[in-house]
Amino acid sequence: DKLRNINTEDIFINFSFSRYTAISVRALEYIFKKGVPCVSFTDSELSPTFKVSNLSFICDTKSYTYIASYVGVFSLLNLIITKSTLRRKDKTKKSIEELEDILDYFETFTD
Repeated sequence: DKLRNINTEDIFINFSFSRYTAISVRALEYIFKKGVPCVSFTDSELSPTFKVSNLSFICDTKSYTYIASYVGVFSLLNLIITKSTLRRKDKTKKSIEELEDILDYFETFTD
């Protein structure tokens, strides 16, 4: 039901790594067909999300242990978010101030 509100003014960001879930792949396909810009963070050009994204970031998750490492993915995401917020300083500042007001209103944090 959340997908019906997405339009071409939005951007859909998908994270999909090995053992790809059917629901995330189908959601991306649906959004892509609607003409919404799609960005994928994935592990390979063979990923089912690669072909239905306008932009894909191939992120290696290999590790020397049997558990995949997503440090590189999060570092790249952190860089993108940081650069985006710096480009929109006034909007970012206003948004953070509004969020702080909401958190204060609900007494989210203790003193």
